[in-house]
Amino acid sequence: MTRGSNSSGGYITFIENWAIGKEFRRRDGDPKRMIAFQQALNYTHSKYWEKMYPQNYYLVLLATHPDYRRRGAGTALTQWGVDQALAASIDVGLEASPMGFPLYQHMGFVLLENLVIKPDADDDPASMLLRVMVYDKNNKFSMV
Repeated sequence: MTRGSNSSGGYITFIENWAIGKEFRRRDGDPKRMIAFQQALNYTHSKYWEKMYPQNYYLVLLATHPDYRRRGAGTALTQWGVDQALAASIDVGLEASPMGFPLYQHMGFVLLENLVIKPDADDDPASMLLRVMVYDKNNKFSMV
């Protein structure tokens, strides 16, 4: 997890990730798809993590090796982060993949928005569903 945009750590991580992406372009990824994905992340960062939840811990990426899935590792790591955020009285935000969505929903994260990401190309029918979710420290959404 990285700290939200109101701390210098959040800006440093965001800038570092941007710089790494500029220097080390992926050759296995379609550029138009990667641009569409980055634009969606920029949108959620601005709308949710800078404006609605400026004091937040942000779950950047969580992945489990296929041989070790469904054994509790993802839940344990996420719960640790939630516990740290609650101790600091800070919200936790993330963009969930379709695979991760049930885990986060089960843990009490609430869906804020569904985003369908499509590359800016007429000849590419691909799309990806990205779900913006928050674990609100005040449980504003506990009855949803």
